[in-house]
Amino acid sequence: LSIDTATDASNTTTGSFHTDGGVGIAKKLYVGTDLDVDGTANLDAVDIDGAVQIDNTITVGADDQGYDVIFYGDTASSNMTWDTSADDLILNDARIFIDQDDNAQSIYVDSEADENAVEIYGKYGLYSQCDVSGGRAAYFTRNIGESGSLPCVSIIDNHTSNTQPALQVQQDGAGRAISIDQNG
Repeated sequence: LSIDTATDASNTTTGSFHTDGGVGIAKKLYVGTDLDVDGTANLDAVDIDGAVQIDNTITVGADDQGYDVIFYGDTASSNMTWDTSADDLILNDARIFIDQDDNAQSIYVDSEADENAVEIYGKYGLYSQCDVSGGRAAYFTRNIGESGSLPCVSIIDNHTSNTQPALQVQQDGAGRAISIDQNG
C-alpha cells in the first residue's frame, strides 16, 4: 500500500500487508477526525494531549503483577502514588478530603492484623468536633469477653519531664463532666 502526494514527499507512507489481513504503516499516521477502533488497540506508548473519557473499567496490570500508577497534582511534589512493590497507596504533600452527605460511613476499616488499624504521628494527632445535633465526637466500645491485659481505652503520657495533664475535661454546661457507670 502506497499513498503519495506530488507536493510533499514527507507525506509518502509505505505499508505492508500482514498474513492476518492487517496493514502495517511504518511512518507517522495523521487522523484528521475521529478514530474508531473496533477491536483491541495494542499500543506501545501513548501521548494524549487532550481530555480523555473512559466509559468502562480500568485495569492496570494483573493479579500478582501490578504496576506503579502516579496521579500528579498542581503543586510540585504533590501526587498520589500506587506503589506496587509495597502494595501501598501514598499521598505525597496531599490530603484525603471526604464530604459524605449520604447515610453511610465515610471511612470504614476492618482489620484483623496484630497491628494498629490506624496510626497517627503529628503535632496534633487527632481532632474530632461534633457539628450536628444529636451526635457525638467520639465513641469507644468493646463487646467481647476480653481476658487479655489491654483496657478498652488507654491514655499514656510517659515522658518524665512532662508538666501537662494527661487528660483534661472541660464541661461548660449543667451536665456531668465525667459519668462512670460500672456494672461489674
